[in-house]
Amino acid sequence: MTTPAPDDPAETVSDRLLPQHLADLRGSGLSDDQILRCRFRSLSDPADVAKWLRWPERKKAAGLGPCLAFPFYDPAGAFLDYVRLKPDRPRTLKKKAVKYESPVGVANRAYVPPGTRSILADPSVLLLMTEGEKKAAKADQDGFPCVGLVGVYGWQQKRPRDANRRAAGARELIPDLAGIAWAGRTVVIAYDSDVAQKPEVRTAEWHLAATLGAAGATVRAVRFPGGPGGEKVGLDDFLVAHGPDALRVLVAAAEPVTNPNKAPEIVIGTDEHRVNEAAAAALATEPDVYERGGLLVYVRETAAEPDSDEIVRRPVGAPVVRELARPLLRERLTRCAAWKQWRGSGEEATLEDAHPPDWCVQAVHARGAWPDLRRLDAVVTYPVLMPSGAVLTANGYHRGTGLLACLPPDLAIDVPDRPTTADVTAAVATLFDPLADFPFETPAHRAALIAGLLTPLAWFLFEGPAPLFLIDKNVRGAGAGLLADVVALVVTGLRFPVMSYTNDREELRKRITTLAMEGERLVLLDNLAGAVGNDILDAALTADRWKDRILGGNRVYDGPLHVVWFGTGNNVQLHADTSRRVCHIRMESDHEWPEMRDGFRYANLRAHVRSHRGKLLSAALTILRGW
Repeated sequence: MTTPAPDDPAETVSDRLLPQHLADLRGSGLSDDQILRCRFRSLSDPADVAKWLRWPERKKAAGLGPCLAFPFYDPAGAFLDYVRLKPDRPRTLKKKAVKYESPVGVANRAYVPPGTRSILADPSVLLLMTEGEKKAAKADQDGFPCVGLVGVYGWQQKRPRDANRRAAGARELIPDLAGIAWAGRTVVIAYDSDVAQKPEVRTAEWHLAATLGAAGATVRAVRFPGGPGGEKVGLDDFLVAHGPDALRVLVAAAEPVTNPNKAPEIVIGTDEHRVNEAAAAALATEPDVYERGGLLVYVRETAAEPDSDEIVRRPVGAPVVRELARPLLRERLTRCAAWKQWRGSGEEATLEDAHPPDWCVQAVHARGAWPDLRRLDAVVTYPVLMPSGAVLTANGYHRGTGLLACLPPDLAIDVPDRPTTADVTAAVATLFDPLADFPFETPAHRAALIAGLLTPLAWFLFEGPAPLFLIDKNVRGAGAGLLADVVALVVTGLRFPVMSYTNDREELRKRITTLAMEGERLVLLDNLAGAVGNDILDAALTADRWKDRILGGNRVYDGPLHVVWFGTGNNVQLHADTSRRVCHIRMESDHEWPEMRDGFRYANLRAHVRSHRGKLLSAALTILRGW
């Protein structure tokens, strides 16, 4: 055998691969065509296994069992006489399974999938770099040029050792990588989701970024969300679960790679401007601190049932944006920088550890603008459709949009790339199903309810505000609260955050300012009564930004107001200007006591919606994408 993958056009994947190996590749999302193009195959003969691993002992190779073989090719498509193997029975080394075997005594090579080879000389093309052949092949198949490394340090040449037997000297790219045109190219490193928990992998990532940067590349890194049970997610896993559109969003939000082992040192001095600027720059490395409306903020979950006098009564588990108070800022500054101060005088002066001075904490807190800090426009706990047509499902911060996605890891979404008329018709029927028992006055009012459900999912597709969706009914007990819950449970998985309405203009303004600061996305004005509407509410319904003085100080919030408003009530009366900003959802029940009805399609509608949330959300997104 001169090559592990003869070019026989009559061969199929079943001819080349054992069933378990074919299932492995298909589990990574690889098509049969891509498998054939990459020339992956199974090796069952221990002699072949020993040959490609350059092992002298056939018996040792036999212990690995059948192996999945990954042959490497140069940019011209010539076989490099280099094969990596994934054995069915991996050996153990230092109490860990060796999942992949590389040839002994041979320098590392870079894996370049077929579709990537032609772009290596063109620095205008973005290039992904990941660990492993399957991941690179999957990215390549889905239209993302990608190079696979044989390990997180598989990109560098072997370094000489110093007198203490430690690797020393400059880090240099292996020849396969050195031949790629790097100057002016954007490179995105895509290591597995557990990189954040592995300092040694983050260090390797940083060294790779620094070496590519020295070659003229602009290097960033993506962070994949973990799996539903916290399991590791690789590039191929992410593409299988979320699709190419989600990866494009993640790549667009990729961030520069920083040294994980070195916090910046800030020496306290009388030149306060220098100290403050260094502190603000260091704060930008904190992954969960953001800028919003001229404030420093962070995000946390609602941990307890709200008090009845709170402005917004949120369900437990709902995310809320909070301002980073000065004591918390001080704590963060000690985490993101090493603070030093000269003590003593003359030759006896020493540089010693210190605390951030109060004047620095106050100055950083009061800046109002932090150019290096992440801008937080909104926190979403549900998929949203982006202007590109991509469905945002990947958790984490997306720099290009200012969105922080916090979706449940077990939420399964299935939306066609190009929905047909039949797809959209079926999706409409799916959304109508849980609404079957509500007494909408006309089909138009049911359509208005669907519009309200779709609005938060489509919010980032359009400029400007959305109307208040008013669920109005003729009698008590007709189900307005339950209908509102259907919307909230489909979109967020939780019941509505509730705010009491007041006609007191000053009080209403304060409440809306609080909503804006805390990043609320959906709000229910429950049990509206009497005349509803004034200029403050009208302003909130016609704006997607809000500016107001913060209660208890002279500071001003000037930032996003991304609220989709809902209301419920009986025969609600609207002021003239407000009525033009309302989408009416009217229910007319002919029962004197509608709450006494029975025979519903779903006895526990809330439980039904919760258990079918993924299907209902998929239907809503299918309608939007079809539109």
